[in-house]
Amino acid sequence: MALDWRADAVTVAIVTGALSGVLSGVGCVVGGWVAERRGPWWAFHGAGVNLAVILAVGPRTPLAFASGVLCYAFGTGVSFAAYSALLLHVIGRGAASTKYAMLSSFGNVPVVCMPALNGWTHDQYGTAAMLMIEALAGGVSVILFLAVLLTVTQREAASRRGLTPAAAAV
Repeated sequence: MALDWRADAVTVAIVTGALSGVLSGVGCVVGGWVAERRGPWWAFHGAGVNLAVILAVGPRTPLAFASGVLCYAFGTGVSFAAYSALLLHVIGRGAASTKYAMLSSFGNVPVVCMPALNGWTHDQYGTAAMLMIEALAGGVSVILFLAVLLTVTQREAASRRGLTPAAAAV
């Protein structure tokens, strides 16, 4: 990808190495702070805003490459912290370590699948298509999680009122 932005090897090494690590760590702190202040659902969905679009439609310059990769690293850190906060919120107290380990392992599925999909898309259709597919996947994920959240919220409200889930939907 760096060739598409005319970024040299030194830029790639610095941006994808130490600087990405530092900004990902800062993103983790920010994601934890947002999850604590606004709630884990807000942090998780806020992190779901995919920065791949910026790289896909932005200018193809070394500066755009460096800033895009660093913003992406920051967003990844926020995402990981938000995901952890969300898991801790969802698992409750009973069998917490087992539930955390199991649900956390599900978080590795996209970490494995997206690079495979990205690689295939890049090889078949190019960099811009790959970045748009990644952005689309992030957007679809946010929509699905919001639909689940809405359903869960409605069921919880119905159970507090003593209604069945079917009656609450009407």
